[in-house]
Amino acid sequence: MDKRIIVTTDFSDSSFEAIRLGIELSGRANLPLELVHVIDIPISLNIEDVKFNKERLDQGVKKLEGIIDYIDEIRDAVSSMFKVLDDVDDELQIKGHILSNKTPRELNRFFDVWNAEIVILGTNGKGQSPLIGSFAQRLLSRTDISAISIKSTSRSKLNKVLFASDFSENDILIKAFDKLKAYSRAFQFEIEAVRINTPINFLSTDKINALFDSFAGKCEFDRQRLHSYNAFTVEEGVCSFAEMIDGDAIAVFSLGHRGIKKLFHHSFSNQIIQYSDIPVLTIKQ
Repeated sequence: MDKRIIVTTDFSDSSFEAIRLGIELSGRANLPLELVHVIDIPISLNIEDVKFNKERLDQGVKKLEGIIDYIDEIRDAVSSMFKVLDDVDDELQIKGHILSNKTPRELNRFFDVWNAEIVILGTNGKGQSPLIGSFAQRLLSRTDISAISIKSTSRSKLNKVLFASDFSENDILIKAFDKLKAYSRAFQFEIEAVRINTPINFLSTDKINALFDSFAGKCEFDRQRLHSYNAFTVEEGVCSFAEMIDGDAIAVFSLGHRGIKKLFHHSFSNQIIQYSDIPVLTIKQ
């Protein structure tokens, strides 16, 4: 089965930006696009319980009316989504899926079945779908698939990506950057990289140059595209530097296994996602 791009949507402004970005990347890499919406239906209605009880029956009817209203909202949202898809190249392979009451763990099983290469999701929404807020955070923390988080204020394009790291010497960093380079070839974007020099993790120019020289040699990466930037906090520095170079997205890596290291890297990627107004690509290892 071909690799696929997955877009999770709750039909909010941010998820429409996610769809637009998914369409753009699908066309560049010639990969099928799967649009996924999860319906969270909070209802448990047993006909035998309400059969001879008018009060319970009235409660059940109200729940069903609420579901009908929700389905009407979904129908209107789907109509809006089709407008986004009106100008899409007919050669693109796009499918839509509506799933009900799925946890992040269950969604990940679908991603495995669909052979997902990357997942794109909006990080804020209307509140009517579980694919927002804390649910999206749990989904990001549980999946071993790289993901792009995008807000409604983001630009749905990907021409220049800023890779942020401390460039410490380890094989995990090299593997993550190799995966980013593979994405850059498939999705046709250029890479810049930055280390943020803060008061807490300050390094001299000589030490930073030594890190960069070693990294550039091991990763076969243009040394001129490695930058150092001073800031009080890492997230502030990353976002400021991305704006300065007119970056379209920020890339960070997160460990896919459990443990202290995973918690640290996941926390760092979450901070960047919360702070950044442009999409954030979390590269999973």
